[in-house]
Amino acid sequence: PPPKPLCRFFDQPIEGRLFTFSKDLCIIICNLQSRGFEVLRRMENNVIISIKGKQSYEDMEDETIELVTEGRLDPDGTEGYTLSYQESELTGLEGTLTTFQIEPERITLLRIGEVNSQMVFEQGRRHLSLYDTPYGSLSVGVSTRKMHAELGLSGGSIEIDYAIEIDHAVAGQNLFQINVREKRPILQQ
Repeated sequence: PPPKPLCRFFDQPIEGRLFTFSKDLCIIICNLQSRGFEVLRRMENNVIISIKGKQSYEDMEDETIELVTEGRLDPDGTEGYTLSYQESELTGLEGTLTTFQIEPERITLLRIGEVNSQMVFEQGRRHLSLYDTPYGSLSVGVSTRKMHAELGLSGGSIEIDYAIEIDHAVAGQNLFQINVREKRPILQQ
């Protein structure tokens, strides 16, 4: 049989349950049920991630969430980056790994764990996504109005402005503003 492909992140064979998102995204999922989180805990966080998320729904007050957490920023190919962090109890997604795969014309948000989802953002385009929770699955449309990413090895910023559709009706507008900076060592006296 042909050799199993290796995961770029963990240098381990990709085994177990693979989703049909895309080849690049499947590597992130490698061995998640059996050892993915264990391996992830051993990875060194190298950045501080500040996230501001704003959700706007018709006839409702806007909801804003702000989070600062440690994460990992790695080059991905010649022009892309992968940004990952563990969700916490504060976001309601504890036990979930969130990964942004940033490419020049596309950003993919992948959540694996208690909540499983994949959202693809391309400016001016609509993509269908599956949002899988412990309570059931939901098919949602994601229409990206504006998207901008400026990242380097020492950090940068990402902004995504998009609409969520459920059953082909706009359910809300969302704005992600993400700033990434290098994690600096703690100074000792």
